Amino acid sequence: MPTTKVSSKGQIVIPREIRERLNISKGTELELIVIDGGIFLIRVPDDPLKSLRGMLRSKRKRSVQEMRAWVKEEDRKLSERRRADA
Repeated sequence: MPTTKVSSKGQIVIPREIRERLNISKGTELELIVIDGGIFLIRVPDDPLKSLRGMLRSKRKRSVQEMRAWVKEEDRKLSERRRADA
């Protein structure tokens, strides 16, 4: 598992193999989430609205319970991000 160190300026270098695998390049926006003493980096979509396009359209029908579970999970993620930012 690749590791990195924090510089005196608080910066880290994401190892090349991870950047290539996740298509992270100069200017890529990452969101930091703190959970249970750990830091998680999540790649922000280039166009967040575009990433949502078609989410309700699917070849299979989603049940109301599945859609509610999805909304609940997204709400939980948003709450975690807000707590981490506070």
